Amino acid sequence: MHDYWLFSTDWHLDLIVLLVAIGAKGSLSFCEASAKRERSNGEKEPPFPKVLESLRSDSSGKDVFGLGSACLGIIASVLGFIFLWNSVYYLWNPLDADLWVRLWVGLALLGLTALIQHLITVSLPSLFAQKASPEAWRGLTWVVLLVTWSTYPIRWMVMLGEWTARRLLGLGKTVQQEQNLQAEIEALGNSSGEKLSSGIREIVGNTLQLRNLDAQDILLPRHLVQVLEVNDPLSKNLELVNASGHTRFPLCNRDLDHCVGIVHVKDVFREMAENKDVDLNKIKRDFATFSPEDPLAEVLQKMLKSRLHMALVRDEFGGAIGVITLEDALEEVVGEIKDEFDAGEEELIQRRIDGTYQVAGLAQTHEVAEALGIRCGNDEISTFGGWITMALGRIPKQNESFVLGDLEITVEKADGVRVIITAVKPLHDMGATGSQAT
Repeated sequence: MHDYWLFSTDWHLDLIVLLVAIGAKGSLSFCEASAKRERSNGEKEPPFPKVLESLRSDSSGKDVFGLGSACLGIIASVLGFIFLWNSVYYLWNPLDADLWVRLWVGLALLGLTALIQHLITVSLPSLFAQKASPEAWRGLTWVVLLVTWSTYPIRWMVMLGEWTARRLLGLGKTVQQEQNLQAEIEALGNSSGEKLSSGIREIVGNTLQLRNLDAQDILLPRHLVQVLEVNDPLSKNLELVNASGHTRFPLCNRDLDHCVGIVHVKDVFREMAENKDVDLNKIKRDFATFSPEDPLAEVLQKMLKSRLHMALVRDEFGGAIGVITLEDALEEVVGEIKDEFDAGEEELIQRRIDGTYQVAGLAQTHEVAEALGIRCGNDEISTFGGWITMALGRIPKQNESFVLGDLEITVEKADGVRVIITAVKPLHDMGATGSQAT
């Protein structure tokens, strides 16, 4: 009679494997639900275990966790179906029935297996996680570690398959990152139970991209920063204010390295309206200082909390390398913010009719990479012109052409200190990694 069983090995061993798979899968669902609850509670809950931190961030650990959870779900479903089939066999032998009857019985058992598996390993653990204490999910961290470590070899094979498929289809890494970003946005929309509009999707996508940006990505280089000189007469400083059109200026003693504060034009005009002698030292405001590697999300949070609109960026030696503004940081989230004074400004990256791009030297490297779909720049330089100068080891001449990475670049406008305008042609098929100047 057992010759007609779907599975003929020792059922005790099968039962042990089934229970272990259900327990592990349920533990992972419990930890994942706890991670989502912790993320929504912000600072209200105790610190989250570092082992489970990957469940709250976009990382390879999260991918491995998802793959391990899927494998456990498959094991639990297959063994669960086998036990249900054998249980039905004890009561009634489906092999003696008509083919269509056996087919419907098998489909019914598959559906019942999926329902029971999801209820036991996903729904119930997720519900328990909403009421469980922090000590409960801390006690299950070893399950997450064991599953992720066991699944890493499978993850490597999956990554190899994805890499091979991307090479065969001609898809770059940027396309994969965009797909991952869209998947995260869809997940946020599904968790909220509402469909996200195109405007909200763009803002959510920009917000998620903040984790890949640092302070140096929105940095205005020091040679472009207009400063007020503390020792200059007020009339000279007001001439600079009138010519620039800005509202906030670093107040410095000789150069930006010796910045003593930030001056708001509104404070100057208020003093003048009250017929007071304007002393920039007395009306200057405090400023924050960041390093180039500070995450942009933390920079934005600190500036909002401190109500600061301008901050200095210093290198490891204490020298000022530029400034960042709250407006530039917010533009990374909501998009470009323009007022009536920005109407005449040109876009830093423009696509031409012949397929090339006009890229300004002040364009951010991550924006160039996003627009062209090709990796360019590095972690040390934030502007496209600065990256070119560092890669060549010199300031290129006007009308000079060269290849950097996958880009053919022609300098259309430059002066003795910087690259102003370039013409860029992506070379997707070349894959060059060196630089050749002509």
